[in-house]
Amino acid sequence: MRHSWALIAGLVSLAALVGVWRFSTGTARTGQDTGPGPPRVEKALSQSPEWVDFHLPELSDGGYNLALYNRRIPFLMDMNGAVVHRWPDVRAAGRATLLPTGHLDVLTDRGHLEEYDWEGRKTWSFESAQSSQMLHHDFARLRNGDFLLLVHQPSKRSDSLLEVDRSGEVVWTWDSREAIREDFRRTSRPNRTHMNSVQELPPNRWFDQGHEAFRPGNILVSARNLNALYIVERPSGDVVWRYYEGLDWQHEARMVPAGLPGAGNILFFNNRYHSVERQSAIVELDPLERSVVWTYRSAGFFSATEGIQQALSNGNLLVTSSHGGRVFEVTREKRIVWQWVPPYPPVRVSRYPYDFCPQLASLEPPAERPIRRHDPERFIDADQYSFALHDVRHVPSGDSSVVVLREANQCRQVRLPDGAEMTVGYGVDHRGRCEGTTSGPARFGVSIRPSDAEAAEQLLERTIGSETFDSQEPGGVFSLRRETFPLARHERQTVEICLTLAGASGGPPPPCYVWEDPEIRTPARSATEPFEEEKSAEVLEHERQQLEALGYVN
Repeated sequence: MRHSWALIAGLVSLAALVGVWRFSTGTARTGQDTGPGPPRVEKALSQSPEWVDFHLPELSDGGYNLALYNRRIPFLMDMNGAVVHRWPDVRAAGRATLLPTGHLDVLTDRGHLEEYDWEGRKTWSFESAQSSQMLHHDFARLRNGDFLLLVHQPSKRSDSLLEVDRSGEVVWTWDSREAIREDFRRTSRPNRTHMNSVQELPPNRWFDQGHEAFRPGNILVSARNLNALYIVERPSGDVVWRYYEGLDWQHEARMVPAGLPGAGNILFFNNRYHSVERQSAIVELDPLERSVVWTYRSAGFFSATEGIQQALSNGNLLVTSSHGGRVFEVTREKRIVWQWVPPYPPVRVSRYPYDFCPQLASLEPPAERPIRRHDPERFIDADQYSFALHDVRHVPSGDSSVVVLREANQCRQVRLPDGAEMTVGYGVDHRGRCEGTTSGPARFGVSIRPSDAEAAEQLLERTIGSETFDSQEPGGVFSLRRETFPLARHERQTVEICLTLAGASGGPPPPCYVWEDPEIRTPARSATEPFEEEKSAEVLEHERQQLEALGYVN
């Protein structure tokens, strides 16, 4: 698993969060899916207990955790990581919700919204039909039984909300381009809004005190590209509450339900994508006073994109640091009391009480045991040591692809994990990029400087000519040389890594010379790889259309 390409790889996986839809009913799927059959799923999921790094049962809020194996296959595991149920033939795409009946609502990898029973039989769905409306990121099952769908409209470059009843009839709509047009100046991105979460407001103390903006049934949405949270009044569609302060590509805005600590406050995962120190934050907001009442940040916590939090019954929070690479439970005193680290970027893990549905209530609750494989406070999220989170090009080459830096000279501050090592690739782009230029030698250099040091240490100095690379992989466009350097002596330090590229005489290099995006990794996180299943042409084309429509690629 290559974590250094955090943004682009993450966005490709985010493509599976969106889709186009029409209403239909259906029966169980039989052999429709490509990918592993039940034996391979069972073998893969049997590793889950090994991924629980840490657990203090006396401080955690026990229950079953709904996760997606390799971001696609839904399963339930206990606090020890043991799998208690799975839906091996279902292919989700970022969002799955367990219902009190034991049924599962899923956004699928084909862009459908589907419901499955406990045995995995499909009982209901919205299926692809209209390319003009793309279901993506999130949905809400309303208290009246209808669905609230978040859809993207490529022609308007913005998002809308649709309320659809069980018969498939659209009974309410909200168009962001009409309702918040004045905020569109806050971004120049092609997808103006990029809404990533939607919630029907629960009963709350603010409305009980007479504040109409917080009427239960109004809709709370997060608009990432606008760095904004909104509450939309129903049925008028008026925006009755807005919040902007300090937001930076935030996700998962949720009002805490009644009966839980902090009820009525709004939680959100503030990615802080553009932060210099690369730190995300979980923020709890008093929406009436518009004041922050609690924040969680730590030196090792950063997910540049995605990520969610869930309020638990004992006041703890369950946090999915998607591109950080882990899921952890943290107390209000900011102590981590449970941590699960799968060998793939996790997405939207949620926890349910042991008796949440009849099927789970019929199981004997497992004996929760203490686990101390690793100290969670020493964990460094993968996005903290990804060299380039942006400013890269993803170029197909042969049977795979290469991620190259857009700029020849770049420096990045990263925080290194235990046992870190770095692989750098450098070489020649054969796509005619040197035509009309002098393709003489070029000088490549890599240096590292700890934050408390004045001088940098040179890791690599190479002078090469394009003739050095006289061959390339069949069908490939690059000839690259890769070298690996141990960085363990700098572990848990913030360092500046600089890559330099110049012509042999010190001037600008010819454009055919390139840096591959450096890969910084830790052996412990590279030891286990999830199996990769082949995606159908339909799913791949669906992902491509989603990425383009949502503005991830040109």
